[in-house]
This record gives sequence, C-alpha cells and structure tokens, in this order.
Amino acid sequence: MDLDFEHAGKRLEKERIARKEKARREQLRKAKVEAKVVEQEKKIEELVEQRRKRRVEEELERLRLQELNRGIKYADALKAVPFAKAETNRVVLPHSALEILERQQVLDRVSGPLTFELCVRDDDGLVSKTFCGVDEFTAEEGTIKVPPAVALSLSKVRGVSWLENKSIDVRFVQLNRYDQVQVSFQPRGEGFHENNQQVVNIDIKSVLMRTLRDMLTLSEGDWIPLRHQGKTYELVVRKMSPEPSLLIINTDVEVELLQSETVEEEQRRLEVRQNWLEDRRKRIEGNRVIFKENSPADDILVRVRVPTGQQFTRGFARNGKLGELFAWAETLLSEDVPDQVEAGGEPMSEFYFVTMRPKKIVRIDLAGTTFEEAGLGNRVSLLLNWSTTSEDEEMEEMEEMEAEQGAFSAARTKAEEQLDMDLQDMELKKAMEASLEGTQASVTGADKVIVFQSLVANGVEPSKAAQVSQKYASQIIELETMGFTNASRNIELLDRYQGRLERVINLLAGGD
Repeated sequence: MDLDFEHAGKRLEKERIARKEKARREQLRKAKVEAKVVEQEKKIEELVEQRRKRRVEEELERLRLQELNRGIKYADALKAVPFAKAETNRVVLPHSALEILERQQVLDRVSGPLTFELCVRDDDGLVSKTFCGVDEFTAEEGTIKVPPAVALSLSKVRGVSWLENKSIDVRFVQLNRYDQVQVSFQPRGEGFHENNQQVVNIDIKSVLMRTLRDMLTLSEGDWIPLRHQGKTYELVVRKMSPEPSLLIINTDVEVELLQSETVEEEQRRLEVRQNWLEDRRKRIEGNRVIFKENSPADDILVRVRVPTGQQFTRGFARNGKLGELFAWAETLLSEDVPDQVEAGGEPMSEFYFVTMRPKKIVRIDLAGTTFEEAGLGNRVSLLLNWSTTSEDEEMEEMEEMEAEQGAFSAARTKAEEQLDMDLQDMELKKAMEASLEGTQASVTGADKVIVFQSLVANGVEPSKAAQVSQKYASQIIELETMGFTNASRNIELLDRYQGRLERVINLLAGGD
C-alpha cells in the first residue's frame, strides 16, 4: 500500500495558510469595526459637548438680554405678511404688543426707539435671525407686517416669497447705540459688475447713505438691498464693531467695502488649489523615491496607459492594496494638473482607472481593497483618466452595447474577450521583460508604410489607407497590438473621437 504523505502534507499546508489568511482577514474586520465604534463614540462626545456649550451660551445670552431689556418682556409668534415700504427695517406690530409693553412702562424705562429680535425656522430647524425697529402698532392681530429689507435678511438665498405664511418669533430686545460704529459690507455675487466684466457706474457711498437713512438697526448677517437705476444690488453685513447687532440711529458709520463674493471665492479656490498642488508634489516626490528603492513583486503585472498615451508596467503582490497602485500611478502623471480637475479633494481622487476586462471604473475609495478582492487577474490593463472625463457618456455607451447583445452575440463577445485577454497577456509579458517602465515608441516612416500595407490588405481603399496611416499610425499600431484588428471599425472610431485613443479603447473593450 502506497501512502502519499507528500501530497497530504501539501494539502495540510494549504489549509494552514488558508486558515491563517482567514484569521488575518477576521482580525482586520474586527479592527475596522472597533475603529468605527471609537469614531462614533468620539462624534457622540463632540455632539454632547457642543450641546452643552450651546446651552451655556444661550443662558448667558438670556441673562445679558434680561439686563439689557431692564426686565421688560415681550415675546409672541406672529404670521408674516408683506409690508410694501422700501429702504426701512421697521415692522408693523399688532396693537396688543403695545398694550403689553405699556403695562411694563416701557416708554419710561427705555430711552430711544424700541427694537425687536425676529427669528424664523426653516423645515430643517435652522434659525434665521435679524433685528428691527417698529413703525406702528396697527397690524392685524396675530400678524406682523414685514418690509422688503427685513424679509431679505430673514429669507436670504431662499427668496422673500419663502416667508409667506411663515410664523415669526418676535421678542423685545433693546439694542445698544454708539456714537460711531465700524461695518464691513460685502457685495453679493459679482458685486457691482455685469456679466463679471462691465463695472456698473454707481456712487456706492451716496446710495448706501440713502439706504441706511431709515434703517434703525444693523446686524451681522443682514442683507441690505441697494436700488440703483432700476436694478437691486445686495450687500451682506460681514462684521460689525463694537457689537454684532446695534441701534444705528444718529450714529456715524465707518464703512469697509470688501471684495465681492465671486472674487473672494475665486481667490479661495486659487489658494486651495495651490496648497493642494504643493501637497501633491511633495507626495509624488516621496513616492517616487519609495518605488525606486523597492523592487516590484511579480504576482500581478499591471500596464497603465496615462492620458498622454504613454504606457507603464509594474508588478504588484496579489494581496497588495490598490492604494499602492494609485500611489504608483500618481508618480506617472505630470505635476501640472488640468484646470478642469477640481482641487482640494481626497489625495489621488483627481484620477481614476478603467479596467479592460471586465469594464468598470476604479476610484481611490477602493484603496484598502486588495488586487485579489477587486477581482484583478494576473495580467491587468488599465486606462488612467483625469476625473474630468464624462463617465456618464462612457456608461451610456456600455449600456447601449449590452442592450444590443443577444445570446449569440454574447457568446461571440465572450470568445473575443478571452482571445483579447490572451493577446494582452502576451503583450504584457513582452513589455515586462523589456522594461518595467517602458514608454510608447515614436512612429517612424517605416511604421507608417507597414500600417498602410496592413490597411490595404484588410480591404481599406489605398487613398483612405494613405490618409489614415499618416494621421493615425501610432493609434492603429497600438490597437492592433491590443488585439483590435478590425481596420474599418478602428478607423471609424478614431475619426469619431478625433484620434483620442483612450475613448476608442474604452468603447472597443466594452464589446464591438
């Protein structure tokens, strides 16, 4: 009787390795769960602390207002109705409000105009607040008549129509007055420009003085409408001193006019982009050193085509993470990122891969996934695209091709895909043997002659073949190398996409 201990030993060793790998994965899973629990606990603690601070701030504000209001109390919820009076922030309250205030001898205890705090909540519970004076006490009971300037400060980007049938919380709050205050205004949107170019001829100082003449209060966050030559411009109160909300009657207002929101946003984006590019440059420099010092693995061979058309090949471990692939691929890209790429996102989110078989998009959020878990085989061809490429258009093309496939077409496509994979394996092996970082060779005159002869042999008219060999020689060579040998189809797609090889390959890879 023959006992095959060697075979049994190998089988037991495989089982041991499998158990070890399973235990490792389970340990990683538990570590991720524990990290997530810790993160959630931290968020809960931060939320509790925020609520505690908010309660303390609210209590301090209540005590401050109680002292400021000299013990006078008035609060009511009133339905907002429009009050067509321009360039004023004085509302009209019902007579019952005056009766409540008079019972507390408000006119004897408060010197100067009465001021009120207005608050309104949106559907998400967010509070919009401003302060105002009072014009009259003649509004219908249960209502408050709101002029456009107050409506704008409460509604902001929602538009004043948002206030229709809204309930406004009205509270008596007597604001302080100073002889001189400093206010920083910021023009909304493009400011005093039209179409971001033409400067509007406006005397801002005189228009602003006219607008503020009948304004009783001013608060940080208020939106001030400026009417000039039939058009309304808007200013936002960004900062006030010495207090964020003040009574401004008989007050000298020192004005600072800030840059418009559009200019400020452009400068912010430029600064974010410059910092992002600098961080990216440092990361690429570090990774280039790491990849140069470390020898590549040979479990999986990956060939990447970058947007310039160059190709690069490197080996990776089967249990390696895709994050290593992204880090290596980033070192292949130019440090100059196209302007269309949004800056400031997660590192390496500015590009993505498109796999050839099967066709799918791989983004940086899969960085923690291994090559094996991602279903990437021993030989992988990837297209690297900047995140400005229209993925929706690519996916629509894929869906159209899939919809056209019947049973026989699907079988044919499957066979062609297997053949393409075999051809790609051969090409990848040659590329790996030649150089781990080879680039696409330049096309010579002899290459163009070979392309011309190949096209004619495949039924392309000589005149057309001559034109194509001059225009698309390198693309034709690359397509045939990858196994796409249908000359007429290749020419059709190259013409459709103006020679953009990555788009042609994306389409051909999805099925012809």
